[in-house]
Amino acid sequence: MLSKKYIFRLIPIDYKAMKKLLFLFVSFILASCVFTEEVTFNSDQSGQLSIGFDGSEFMKMMGGMNADQEEKTVKKVDSLVVFSDILEASKDSIARLPLKEQEELMKLKPYSLRIQMDESADLMKFEMLTDFEQIEDVSDAFKTFSKSSVFGDQRTKGAPIITNDGVEIKYSFKGNRFERQARIKDAALFNKALDSLKDAAMILSASTYKMKYNFPVKVKSVSYEGASLSSDLKSVSIEVNFQDLTTNPERYNFTVILEQ
Repeated sequence: MLSKKYIFRLIPIDYKAMKKLLFLFVSFILASCVFTEEVTFNSDQSGQLSIGFDGSEFMKMMGGMNADQEEKTVKKVDSLVVFSDILEASKDSIARLPLKEQEELMKLKPYSLRIQMDESADLMKFEMLTDFEQIEDVSDAFKTFSKSSVFGDQRTKGAPIITNDGVEIKYSFKGNRFERQARIKDAALFNKALDSLKDAAMILSASTYKMKYNFPVKVKSVSYEGASLSSDLKSVSIEVNFQDLTTNPERYNFTVILEQ
């Protein structure tokens, strides 16, 4: 179950609407310029993963474009989409899909998507959420979404694939040692994915990737030189350029050692 702080109006949504919503979610990374990954651990190393996009700048830009409109209906949304409910309601339709597509869709089952929109405040935020028993279970979480068949063919719709099949990202939390490791497992696939992102290079180079890891005890050391610690020494924050993270994923591997 998600934490009690995530209780909102649930959106009545069907399978087709889910496809459009997820495609929109992935596409906003190119407009938002801010991508966040946050992990909060409990004392038993279970916890919650949050992957978010802040599209407030996009909302502000769109508001400026519509400023000359005399009448404008202000929209406010604060809702939670629970994918397990959608998959259950659409199980008959999903059963008719090819087996590979069914398997991809079922990977979405543990996740929920929070949507916040308020045109009057130039607010637009999307946040994927899931609980986990062990962090290894949610490695490459964003790839689960962006590579899922629910998006259809992103390239034909104008949104480049922003994950890289040539890269493998793994988390590990053993004892008092936490690691985030990216590895280029297939150079050919890695370079092919980079080629597909050339048209978006200018936008990605101006984008930021923020990582935050919250632990139940104090941090003793962090191997990444640019990391910062919270005042209580229990949180590690790392902020990097998204373009550089995409082209040099192994550069941002790091290890966190906790106090025992």
